[in-house]
Amino acid sequence: MLEKLTQRYWNGCLMLLNMGEDTVNCLGTAFLVNDKGWMLTAAHLVADLDTLAVSAPPPRTEFVPSYSEKVQAIPVKRLRIDKESDLALLAPQQPFEIQLPPDFLGNSEELEPGTEALYLGYAFGHMNLPILSVRRGIISAKVTSRNGTE
Repeated sequence: MLEKLTQRYWNGCLMLLNMGEDTVNCLGTAFLVNDKGWMLTAAHLVADLDTLAVSAPPPRTEFVPSYSEKVQAIPVKRLRIDKESDLALLAPQQPFEIQLPPDFLGNSEELEPGTEALYLGYAFGHMNLPILSVRRGIISAKVTSRNGTE
């Protein structure tokens, strides 16, 4: 079951990059939220950076080495930042092909404590190399924020 879910949602997870003059640094994960290519990420990762890009994961049918000398980077810009909720909305600066399932973000209203959840993201694995990892967990509680959202 975990393998099928991973294959279904794999393309919605992008590696977030800071493009320096001579270096490229992985910052974390950006998640696609619509078919325009808009993405959500943590605001603290991108608040003070101007040279942002994302890289899509390779197809799941290919072997994925832990190290690559080339990364296909798609430049992105910040549309909005909300430091209080630590969210940033990004948009691509050039078109790219998007294959996102319609239920990628899910629906928090349907979640109940005890529900199993799958989460993907670029964690820093072996030798601090960014690796798209898949984990599962159990929803332990629902919290209501100050503005009334769960």
